[in-house]
Amino acid sequence: MKKKQLNKQYIKKIKKKVRSLEASLEDFKIKKSVADDMLQEQLELWDEHLRPYEEVYDKAKRKVKNRKKSIAVLKKLLKQWKKKKKKPSKSKESGKKNPVPAPARSLSAVKESDLKKIEGIGPKIEQLLKAAGIKTFENLATMPVAKLKDILHAAGSRFKMHQPDTWPIQGDLAAKGKWQDLKKLQDKLNGGK
Repeated sequence: MKKKQLNKQYIKKIKKKVRSLEASLEDFKIKKSVADDMLQEQLELWDEHLRPYEEVYDKAKRKVKNRKKSIAVLKKLLKQWKKKKKKPSKSKESGKKNPVPAPARSLSAVKESDLKKIEGIGPKIEQLLKAAGIKTFENLATMPVAKLKDILHAAGSRFKMHQPDTWPIQGDLAAKGKWQDLKKLQDKLNGGK
């Protein structure tokens, strides 16, 4: 009889322990669920906080990619341009290299070019350039980029954002009538950049 009573007491203690462990386990599950919810909320907040930065990063990445393409095209065009400049011209009459150049046309004989054909130049910038004496594609082709930037900066803050880095190269292609090459270059440019 005593053994039965001891066994019953032992079983009661075990059952009590099991109930206690089950309650602890239930409490742990509740706490874990709350912690998971809080963690999920924090992650969503961070995602929302980081989203604008990711968009800015992606935009910058695309700009860099476009600039790299533009740089590659410009390097290629510059290389071609330098090769053509190095080639000495021959006179048909004498066969000698570097004949005396033809006299320059007078300014009144120079016909103004439509500078708006250059990527990045609109009507207002065309007016600025022509007022500064840049009236033809030839003028634009020989103009240093720094001088073009000075003209834009002097015109005010609304013109400062324009990048004239490719305008002389485009002007050179237009002056030589290389419209196909100009079109290829402009297809790779982003607003004249």
